[in-house]
Amino acid sequence: MSTSEYSVFHSWLSLPRDEETSKKIITYIIGSNIVWFVMFFVIGLNHPLPKLVMEKTKPYDQLVLRHRLIQVYHGIVAFLMGLYWYIARNDRTCSKKIDDYELLMLVNTSGHFIWDVIFMKYHGFLDTGNLIHHLMGIITYYFNAYAQYNHNLIALNILPAEFTNVNMHLREVFKRIGWRYTWAYYWNEYQYCFMYIICRSIWIPACYYWMYTCDTINPAVLIIYPLHCVMSWYYVSMLPKMIKMRTIELKKIKKAGLKLEWFNPLSEAKIRDNGIDTKFEAYKM
Repeated sequence: MSTSEYSVFHSWLSLPRDEETSKKIITYIIGSNIVWFVMFFVIGLNHPLPKLVMEKTKPYDQLVLRHRLIQVYHGIVAFLMGLYWYIARNDRTCSKKIDDYELLMLVNTSGHFIWDVIFMKYHGFLDTGNLIHHLMGIITYYFNAYAQYNHNLIALNILPAEFTNVNMHLREVFKRIGWRYTWAYYWNEYQYCFMYIICRSIWIPACYYWMYTCDTINPAVLIIYPLHCVMSWYYVSMLPKMIKMRTIELKKIKKAGLKLEWFNPLSEAKIRDNGIDTKFEAYKM
């Protein structure tokens, strides 16, 4: 279909769906769900951890570490796919039919959301924020898969959405392997906060322009995407305080004459003995 033909459609219901594409989409979805089931419930439960980490951590911390590592792998893959899309494709045409690359992006993240929710629920640490976020993503992505069109406009969101994904999960990884009081942790923390603020308060909401101005965008995207932005703004509103508290921590560490190193952590006992409070978290991630 040529670009000039897109203009004849004025509603998502008027876009011509075809059986061959439907079969391909179902095949991709099944394949993705198998991959992410294996990633979470096979690799995620048996992922090797360094011997030193195994000796210092409790079984629950080891479970969370493995879960976070699976999240990091998804974040890296999704980020690279989003980056490639922006550089090599970046097609913002309204009423564009989904192609194989966009379909791969769709099933990769939607499959991840489904099995991430199941894994967290099964192991008892699924929180309301993650549940809402993942359900919004699953509904939007699968509605797009059903419609067969305009996933290129959702692809605009992938890069900024994944920009801070790895940093977000590394926060928990560093804490649980005992690196909480290292420069590696604080550098990752500041990078996460500042990039999250930029991506979630500006970049991701700006992508909605192309969705809102597309006559054939489906109602799931039209309604849920702004709700996703509101949710992001809520989390963004908490980060300035977290930046402030981390800065206060660093000042207290310096004042106490303690020296941070990149990968050799200060002991919790030294932090505690100097009366430095490092318990503040903006929200659970």
